[in-house]
Order: sequence, then structure tokens, then C-alpha cells
Amino acid sequence: MATVVTKLLLQCAPDVAVFGEKDYQQLLVIKQLVRDLNIPVQIVGAPIVREEDGLALSSRNGYLSAAERKTAPILHQVLSEAAAAWPTAKVATRRPARAASSSRAKAFASTMLRSAIPRRWRLCSVLIRGPARVMGAAYLGTTRLIDNVPTEPKNR
Repeated sequence: MATVVTKLLLQCAPDVAVFGEKDYQQLLVIKQLVRDLNIPVQIVGAPIVREEDGLALSSRNGYLSAAERKTAPILHQVLSEAAAAWPTAKVATRRPARAASSSRAKAFASTMLRSAIPRRWRLCSVLIRGPARVMGAAYLGTTRLIDNVPTEPKNR
């Protein structure tokens, strides 16, 4: 992905490139590669667009069966609960682990929840003060869903 994006940015030479925040790790990688390679482009993160029930819009949603589509918003709910609990938890890595073990998360074949510091692509292993993201990836049937929720509202 990084090689393809680098080639695209160098060939097109845009002033600004917009990437969605839904794949937040990818966005961070792209921002870092632009800094590391001194590519003269401003990378902007576009907010996640959601269905009314909270499911992040994605072309992958079309692969969900009707029953899976009803279950899919649980991922966002679980991530939102983990993000809301962020200020009160003592160890950052325990927050998403608790959310992943919730009974609602069991609807997914496998669930991977992680917390990360926005400007650094690494998992949290210590108490973090300030904003972070709770990220999740889960299989619902054969469809891999990804989502993330900031631990603090952007307007703070």
C-alpha cells in the first residue's frame, strides 16, 4: 500500500491528498511516509461517514447478509464504549481487551481491538493522557470490518 501511494503521490504531485479516517492505521502510515520522504503534499484525514445505526460506510458492507448487516453496528458500539471508558481505565491495553470480550462482540468470528496514539503508529502499553483512538477489526461471516473511535471528541 505504501509503495502504491508513494508512486501515486509522486506521479500526480497534488497539493493535498485526502484519505479516510476509517482505516486510521493506513492514514498514519501515509502521513509518516510523506514526512519521511519529504513529499510536498498535505495529507488530510476525511471523517468517517456512518449509516444511521453507526456502521461505517464501506464497499465491504455489500458482502454482508441481511442478518450480518443487522449485527455489524455492534462493532461501532463496542468501540464507542471502549473509547468512553478511556479516561477511567488504569492500563490502556486493558480497555479494548475488555470490550473485545463483551457478550455483544462475541457475534463476530474474531475480534481485534487495539488502542493507539494518533501521531505514533504503535500500540498503547502505558497510561496515555490525551486523545487516542480505539481501533477494531473483526470478521462477520467472511467480511472483514474495520472501524475506530477517538477517545475524546474532536471539538475539545
